[in-house]
Amino acid sequence: MSYVGGGLGLVGLVLFSMRSWEDFDPVARLLISAIAAVLLGLGGFILSDDDRGAVVRLRGFLWLVATAAAGVSAVSYCDEWMADATDARRVLIVAGVVAAISAAFWWSRNGMIQQATAIGGALVAIGAGSQDLWDKGVAGLVVWLVAGTLLIFAVSYDVPSAWVTSTIAAIGCLAGVLYASDKWQAEGLLGTVVTAGAILWLSALIEVRERDAIRMGLIIVGIVGLVQSVPPTIVYFAED
Repeated sequence: MSYVGGGLGLVGLVLFSMRSWEDFDPVARLLISAIAAVLLGLGGFILSDDDRGAVVRLRGFLWLVATAAAGVSAVSYCDEWMADATDARRVLIVAGVVAAISAAFWWSRNGMIQQATAIGGALVAIGAGSQDLWDKGVAGLVVWLVAGTLLIFAVSYDVPSAWVTSTIAAIGCLAGVLYASDKWQAEGLLGTVVTAGAILWLSALIEVRERDAIRMGLIIVGIVGLVQSVPPTIVYFAED
């Protein structure tokens, strides 16, 4: 019943936003989304002492929507008070808010959803900050390095829900090198193929049965990376 009620409430909120959101000024949007984030976050904290599976999933769902609402608040803030800022700086602020709130929820009560959004938001924020300081090529390289370090750490050490960290980090590696290819096309395409191959090679090194989830996540990311990168790489160098 909680899922049904929450789902209906979310659908109603989305429909309301689609019809009326543009009628509100940025300050009203900021307040509405911020209040929604606070209420949803408090709802998750009310359930924080119950470890039953359904309650854990409901808490994760509430906190996920709360994080999204906080992200909308950050967007509204940027629209009103940072209209002249670069796109990279605006993305940095929004992703930073998402990462910080997700990390707070994750620290408060370990949850895979919050773990994924915290790590993903942090990688996006790092990339946006790097682009604001330098350019797309450097930003992609920085994300690739940070995500690669995180991937090796998750595979090498016993961390909570390591498969979530390793999968998000592997995706970050591919996203980083693909982003860098906007500036360094040849190197970026080759780097994407090599990175996807390295992820598959790393998955083959995992032989402990308890780490099957890590291996499967890396295999899926590696295969998707190869499928997406090999054809355009062949076409690019064939045309040269």
